[in-house]
Amino acid sequence: MNDKHFNTHNLKKIQETIAEGPQPLYELFNNKSVGRLLSSVQLEYGPYLDRISKKSLRFKMVDKGQDLAMIFGLNPVVFGEKYLQAISGDGQEGRRIRTLHSSALLCLLCFYGLSEKRPLIMSLDGRSVKFTHSTFEVKTPIGTDETGRMHESNMDVVLSGKDMATGKRVIFFLESKFSEYLSWGRYSGISNHVYWKTYAQLFNGNYLDRMGLKLEDSPENEGYSDLSSIKGRTLHYAGGIKQMVSHCLGVSNATGSETYKDSDIYLGTILYLFPNSIDTEGRKFEDYNQIYSVLSEGLIDLFGSKVTILKQCLTYQDVFKTYDLEDSIRTFYSL
Repeated sequence: MNDKHFNTHNLKKIQETIAEGPQPLYELFNNKSVGRLLSSVQLEYGPYLDRISKKSLRFKMVDKGQDLAMIFGLNPVVFGEKYLQAISGDGQEGRRIRTLHSSALLCLLCFYGLSEKRPLIMSLDGRSVKFTHSTFEVKTPIGTDETGRMHESNMDVVLSGKDMATGKRVIFFLESKFSEYLSWGRYSGISNHVYWKTYAQLFNGNYLDRMGLKLEDSPENEGYSDLSSIKGRTLHYAGGIKQMVSHCLGVSNATGSETYKDSDIYLGTILYLFPNSIDTEGRKFEDYNQIYSVLSEGLIDLFGSKVTILKQCLTYQDVFKTYDLEDSIRTFYSL
């Protein structure tokens, strides 16, 4: 389609959202290629608390993922199955995944199509692994709190494949981040009953101190703690650190199950690497990668006998550099 003749209505909406927003995240979608891709799509502003906010856009809810398959030109049967996995949970994922900057949508679109015919080959800890299957929103048990309620880890995607040299089965639990790490701040509501022992071990090993973080009792919520900077404002993405601790506990508990028997288990995180116009000089990416690296050392000390924990964050740019990804998805995310 000629650049001069596609419907620019949604591109103008994206530009209005940039003007309304506190930071230029939607600059990623502010180009003619995305405008053409979305020219016949219904976009709407998303809710924030009890009102509609012009700071984010989403694909209008039409059906159970088939409209998204049409927009991006995907196999509707394969995508439909993975879409239903990705929105399983507390009932709100079906709407949240339609936000343009949804981390779950990025993860789903990139990893949904893994198969024997479209394998994703990755280098993990010095070995080449061919992944041919993906499962989304996989729960693993962490532990029960004082009320007896089970806390679970909810992993964005789990990849299954084989070591290309030995044929050994490999399972890779992967936490996906899009723009979350751009938002610095403390994380509240960590159950002391479930997590205290692990955080105490991370503290005693000097890992929390090296990250510049501390865990302290929540002043508003008895029996719970907050993860924040040792001094001053929390200029780190503390929520990501808490999530990785939860995932490591859940995955290590799951390694003994029949599902993962005779498999090498990996755990890691994958981030979207933003241009300087959104993350100046990659400062927030580097900060999170640095504190994640320290955390990984601590988690390896605690759980390394059960799970191989990646020492650095992966990026979508590197992982999908040579993968057979649809052009529409590469266009949408500038991959």
